[in-house]
Amino acid sequence: FNVDTQDNAVENIFQIPFLGESASSTSLCSMFRPSTPDDLVNGETNGKKSAGSFFMPKNTTLRIWDEEGDKRFTEMMAHGFHQGLEAYYPLKYKDLNDSGYYSCDQIVLRYADVVLMMAEAEYHGGAPAEAVKWLNMARNRAGLANTTATSGTALRDAIYKEREREFAYEFKGWSDLKRRFTKDELETFMKNVNNATEYSDTDYYLPIPHAQYLLNPTGLWQNPGYNE
Repeated sequence: FNVDTQDNAVENIFQIPFLGESASSTSLCSMFRPSTPDDLVNGETNGKKSAGSFFMPKNTTLRIWDEEGDKRFTEMMAHGFHQGLEAYYPLKYKDLNDSGYYSCDQIVLRYADVVLMMAEAEYHGGAPAEAVKWLNMARNRAGLANTTATSGTALRDAIYKEREREFAYEFKGWSDLKRRFTKDELETFMKNVNNATEYSDTDYYLPIPHAQYLLNPTGLWQNPGYNE
């Protein structure tokens, strides 16, 4: 994916193009950048700022991209600040239009997702050697050496860690976390690793719609954390 042109690449299976210069634009490039970008060479071509951006704090960024030479960090992330906090933001949604409308593409499915889905499927299907083969395809393309994980939870975590790096800001993170961890493991991860100390069952479960509950009030129990 070329961040300077955002052309359809061979890898991109399906993406939604927004051309800008009209009402047919997208807010993605406004959402994913800090209020003070300081890396304008690799950042926004027009230097626009955003006061309500979705950025990644430094400690989270360095936890995810903790292997040197990962092109998904060196070529796809830029640096800035938001309300005094050091932040990183993706160039996947770099605004290429200075007309006042926003222009960037939204990738829905690309080949790296297929590769890492294969790794995930092979792992859960009891074929760790095949899972490693698919996992290394994604790692090698990003400039990383083969994984040292070969089986068990180490391989499981390596696969999902690769998805975390590969699909940062592509709206896959929550569903990946729920497949990666058991419910109890996810709570530990959210509280101890992501510092989400207020994480609870209401974050894991959605509420049962009240209209559905009324159809069967004695047999359909509300999910934990919600009032019936």
